[in-house]
Formats: sequence, C-alpha cells, structure tokens
Amino acid sequence: MLNGHLDNQYLHSRFDADALARLDSVMRTFVARGCVLVNLPWLAPDHIMQHTKPAWVNRSDPATMEGSLVASGEQSFLWLHERGDLPPNRGHGYIGFSACFRLEEYDAYHHHYFLKAELFAPATDEAHAAAIQHAMLRDVRQVWSGLQVSNAPLEFAALSHVPSHHRILPIRVRDLGDQMDLEINGVELGSYGIRHDCHGDLYVFGTALAEPRFGEAVREYRRELDLTS
Repeated sequence: MLNGHLDNQYLHSRFDADALARLDSVMRTFVARGCVLVNLPWLAPDHIMQHTKPAWVNRSDPATMEGSLVASGEQSFLWLHERGDLPPNRGHGYIGFSACFRLEEYDAYHHHYFLKAELFAPATDEAHAAAIQHAMLRDVRQVWSGLQVSNAPLEFAALSHVPSHHRILPIRVRDLGDQMDLEINGVELGSYGIRHDCHGDLYVFGTALAEPRFGEAVREYRRELDLTS
C-alpha cells in the first residue's frame, strides 16, 4: 500500500529543528498557567474513535491488537476520562502530548502522522463550556506569541489584511458553528470545540500546538511575503 507513495514529498512529516522545542515550550507554559499535565495513551477503543469521527470521514482508523491509534489527543483524553483515570482538575483543564495518525490524502499540511499538544477541560454546562472555549482561544494565541520559527520570534495580530511587516502574522478566528478554528493565511493551525462525551457530559477540546503544520504554515507565509515585498 505504501509503495505507491514512496516518492511523495509529503510521505515523511517535515519537522524543522525547532519543532520539538516549540512543543516543549507550549506544554511548559500551559502547565505554568495551571493546566494539569497528563500522560496520554496513543491508543483508544473503537467506541471512542467512532464517537469523535466526523460524519464525512469514511476511512478506517489504524488498528492494533489493543485498540486504534488515535487521530487526536482528544480521543486519548476521552478514554482516560471514561475510565476515571484523569487526575484532579485545578480549574484550568488538562494538557497532554501524543502522536496523531490519520489515513488521509497527503499535501503540505496533511500527513499520516504528526505530533500535537492537546488541551481538554470538562464543563458543567453550556455557559461554562463557552467561557472555557473563549479562554482557550485567548491563551493559545498568547502562548504562540512566545515561540520561534527558523530562529525568528513570532508576533501575532488579529488582522483582516496582510501586514507589511513580515514578523507580524495575522491569526484569524473562523467560526465553523460546531467549533472555532485558528488560521494563518487560510491554513488551520488548531480547532477548539465543545462536545458531549459518550455519556453526555460536556467538555472542551483544543489544539495547543500541532507540528509540523505550525512551523510549515508560518514559514510558507513568510516566503509568500518575501516574494511580494
């Protein structure tokens, strides 16, 4: 099955030299802000995988003898939550790290595997969930501003136009109804949504950082500005 893809330039996820350092920095920053660090499993049972799978996705999940490889840390958190294995929450939610596996078409931003730090927070009601989601979007944008790509610090701004200074990167919030996305130059960098788990309990999920997509999207945006400046 893989033989037909061996020459595909996107077969191997393209992590830049700073990708792991950015993931480490993001996780340390969220822990310092009060999130509880959780050691996430990279496998989840079928009922968890099916519960979170979008209706338009008809692909099978990569399976093992003990469960499927997760497509997102959200599934890992749900499995721990269902088992009662999450540690006490201090009110700031959780953060964890996992590889993510998705059998989807290759392109510059879609890979069969990538690395992601995931945020997760149980909610008591819809109003509480909305407040968590709003805070999560705010905090992620603040934390990203402390990162570096290709040894250059990042400065993000919520702008509706392309800035003239290449170090200012416009982050847009796209409302998709069931979730909010953070984008740069049309590339989704993270999704933040409110859902019910398999037992009807509310929770909020979100991307703290996904690599190599984050680094690649920032570098591509800077390349485009260099070509037009």
